[in-house]
Amino acid sequence: MRKGASRSRFARPWIIVALSAIVAIGAWHLPRGVRASAQDAAPAANVVHFAADQDYPPFSRRDADGNATGFDVELFRAVAAHAHVQPDIKLQNWTRAVDEVRRGRADVVPMLVTEQRRRQTLFSEPYLHFYHLVFGARGGRYIATLDELDGKRVAVQRGGLAWDELRQRPGIRLVEVVNEPAALLAVEEHQADYALVPSYIGYEALRRYRIGDIVALSPAFFDTEYAFAINPQRPDLVATINQGLREATSSGEAGRLYVQWLANLTPPEETFRAGMLRAAWVIVPLLALAGILLVAGHRAHNRAGSAERRAKHLQRHDPVTQLPNRASFRRTLADLIATQKPFAVIRIDLLELGAVEAIAGHAFVDELLRGLAARLQGQFPIVAKVHDRGFMVAARDAHDADGAQRVMDQILASVGARIEISGLPIEQVACAGAALYPAHGGAAEQLMRASGLASEACAVRPGNGVVYHDALAPDPRRLTQLTELRTAIRERTLGYLVQPKLHIASNRICGAEMLVRWHHPKHGDVPPSDFIPLAERTGVIGEMTLYLVECAVAHLKEWRAQGLELTLSVNVSANDFSDTVLVDRIVQLAADVPGALMLEVTETAVMRDPDKAFAAVDRLRAGGVKISLDDFGTGNASLTYLRRLAPEEVKIDRSFISGVMASEADRAIVRSTIQLAHGVNAVVTAEGVEDGATLLWLGEVGCDLAQGHGIGRPMGVKALTSMPWREP
Repeated sequence: MRKGASRSRFARPWIIVALSAIVAIGAWHLPRGVRASAQDAAPAANVVHFAADQDYPPFSRRDADGNATGFDVELFRAVAAHAHVQPDIKLQNWTRAVDEVRRGRADVVPMLVTEQRRRQTLFSEPYLHFYHLVFGARGGRYIATLDELDGKRVAVQRGGLAWDELRQRPGIRLVEVVNEPAALLAVEEHQADYALVPSYIGYEALRRYRIGDIVALSPAFFDTEYAFAINPQRPDLVATINQGLREATSSGEAGRLYVQWLANLTPPEETFRAGMLRAAWVIVPLLALAGILLVAGHRAHNRAGSAERRAKHLQRHDPVTQLPNRASFRRTLADLIATQKPFAVIRIDLLELGAVEAIAGHAFVDELLRGLAARLQGQFPIVAKVHDRGFMVAARDAHDADGAQRVMDQILASVGARIEISGLPIEQVACAGAALYPAHGGAAEQLMRASGLASEACAVRPGNGVVYHDALAPDPRRLTQLTELRTAIRERTLGYLVQPKLHIASNRICGAEMLVRWHHPKHGDVPPSDFIPLAERTGVIGEMTLYLVECAVAHLKEWRAQGLELTLSVNVSANDFSDTVLVDRIVQLAADVPGALMLEVTETAVMRDPDKAFAAVDRLRAGGVKISLDDFGTGNASLTYLRRLAPEEVKIDRSFISGVMASEADRAIVRSTIQLAHGVNAVVTAEGVEDGATLLWLGEVGCDLAQGHGIGRPMGVKALTSMPWREP
């Protein structure tokens, strides 16, 4: 039993006794006709089999008597009543529940909506939005992107959305657990570094198990709709369930259930004394209510009406800030669009909110959001809370890009101004994105999406705002591009060229650099700037690196058999250095060509996680792999990393070489870099050499190697081996 659990159990019997007494008294004093109708109601003939996870609080679980309950369960009961169907509710293992609805043995299972799941089952209209958070030890490292989980042990529920997403990232070490609450326990028990679970489940698990040292350490990931998955063999049920869901919502039942199960997941401070006091405060009001029911039923009706109004308010408002929520803001935008007058939709993202929560806690963040909401409401008439990282504003006075920019500047200044929360001064860093009606969309969702894309584009420039433009529109080809890229790697159709390196003193080609290329069968040549960032974000970069290394080693072995002593370089990512399995595999491959394989890494990649980078470099170098420090001079800590990395090669960035003959400053930088590199026993390669004069000067100042169009453009491997090896 967990710490604190034994104390809280003393309070519950008093509450149960009180509730039971009041339910009995209330039922006895119901009108006789009502009691009779409730007892005599005939079961509906149309049975709908509902399955859900048996341990997924607050959505589905068993109560103390073993009965199914939770938000999903009670909502479906309400939906079934409105839809005039008989619910047959069964709680079981999650994987089995999903399998049963796909095979037609269950009719309805609540789950997150993904494209893959849409192909396997039908879905009702969504009734919630889920997002996932990374949970870890209080004071732990803030996780801004999923890339930062590479090399970490991350607990996820097997078969869940996070499991589906993270298993595509080979650098992350998955710790598979039976359910999502168990992921939090795995972090608490040091079996995992982080847990990636839905926010509702995470906060409920913290409350349920009284975990005080685990907090959310990330922004929201995987914003996903939540709905009833429906047996694909029963398409007739979709309309039935949707109708019941709409009626449960309009009647206020869905809102009341939301308040009961989801509106407040703050972990309680439970003690025996608090439990007894809570029992007393429950018994007294309930007994009083029973008396009121006996003498004045209309007062109870008024109270019920008040509760219903509160529930309806929460359906349209954020429970923390009381600002309009997404659904309400969408209606407001529709009304503005109906006037056909131009306006701007502005999204504000608070960039450090996760870090504040990690340090100060969830309650502190709620206070901060309430304070900022009040500040914005005092300046702008239409403010909403539609996402977890910030706010949205509709600016009716912003008719063009300049007007939108002025409003964003005003908002950012307001949000960034110091605010005092619980006696602590806080300054928030934010970014903003704006979309204009009608230029960027004629519907509310289009405008909200465009402002989100603009804000995302501005995230790298904190404190600034960007107005949406066509270049920010995502390429629809990206929907399938990742799958097609994986296919190209696995089928070994992903291409590459090699660019020669010249040994300046001997005028001899001494090696080359591999440059990945992708000729798409439908779209033609895809620029590396398009697919390499995609590969890095999704974890496919490791597969690509391994493929290129395998090809490089094959060529090196062939060249050695021909008596050609050449080196071949492959560019690597920071993610690659985090993947110990990949590093070990590269060492195994390089054992056949010791000293001939070189990996090129940039200063920026090393700076992302220096400890991992240096550990990987030491392992690679011990295995006979050479290290090249690419684009030297463009990073922020060149001397530090040059000394610690001790590379076999330093490559001077082309930005210093292209104008070296016309710039004394560039010449001084290049001379100094050559001396520094030679000081750590590295050879120096100048990139971007285009002409003979530059090549001659580089030789005079002691540069070792040259690479660029003046030496040779990227070419096929056969073309490289046919080049003259020495000056005639």
